[in-house]
Amino acid sequence: MALLISILFGIWQHLVVLHTLYLKSSHKWQSILDCQYMIIKLPLRIISKKNSRRNFGRVSLPSKAYMNFQSLAGEYLIPLRQNYIVKPFILHVFYHIKGNYHSDLDNAVTSLLDCLQHYQIISDDDLCIEIHARKENGSKNWLCEIELVEK
Repeated sequence: MALLISILFGIWQHLVVLHTLYLKSSHKWQSILDCQYMIIKLPLRIISKKNSRRNFGRVSLPSKAYMNFQSLAGEYLIPLRQNYIVKPFILHVFYHIKGNYHSDLDNAVTSLLDCLQHYQIISDDDLCIEIHARKENGSKNWLCEIELVEK
């Protein structure tokens, strides 16, 4: 069963890549069946905002590691601001984890949504109506593939 899911997900990824190549732009909005979508690839390790906070009495701040991740992600996300999402959307995430490192998928998705909102790719993470997330250990490099589908 897991093998079948892996194969189907691989086929879906290839179709997305082929379609993106056909449209000649992976970072621009395209209209398909009255839906808007965008593909973003972040070659970064997603740092959990939830599990890496600095507490100062009643004040809780994100860790330096998270702030560094957010800054690096900005290099990839700032050019995409013109594609600001203001309608409900579906999030697809495929997180490639370098080596055998263990990472909590739900915290990574939360941090990712916060980062997308911070850089004004989405107006509010509350607009996310559906999430499909998958992680895979053993990759050669860190990579987070994100697809946003506006409804």
